[in-house]
Amino acid sequence: MKDWHEDLDNFFSETLQNQQDDTAKLAESKQVAADFLAQTVAPVFAEVQAQLEKHGRVVQTGIGSDTAYITAHYQGQEELNYTVKCLISPGHAGAIPETRGYGEDGRYRGEGHFRSGLQNYSCNDLTQDDIRQHLLAEYKQRVLDQQRHKYRP
Repeated sequence: MKDWHEDLDNFFSETLQNQQDDTAKLAESKQVAADFLAQTVAPVFAEVQAQLEKHGRVVQTGIGSDTAYITAHYQGQEELNYTVKCLISPGHAGAIPETRGYGEDGRYRGEGHFRSGLQNYSCNDLTQDDIRQHLLAEYKQRVLDQQRHKYRP
């Protein structure tokens, strides 16, 4: 075995380099996620908010560094509580939708996917249309379920 001192020095040097690389990749992934929320998700939420408000809904939206949300209420009842959550790791920024609501057993929280099939896409692969289609499908289904079953808090 070669000099163990040199071997240990090399180990720590490689470990430090890997940590620095991961830190840089993580910072890049965080920026990708923040850009995705600001440039892709926020405009969709603003468009949907304007349309829902035209139909008498009270809508709130918010955006952070790794999540964005939209809620809608009608006549004091929650119709929508929808969040886009970014999943961030070194070298990757993905996103999933999360819906909260009421069902037969009370309050629930469900995570989903923007696309069917293999889930190896990143934030950069998602379009405004992907977000809009999923959001509107969730909203319409929730409203119909509430009307049919009278799920209320």
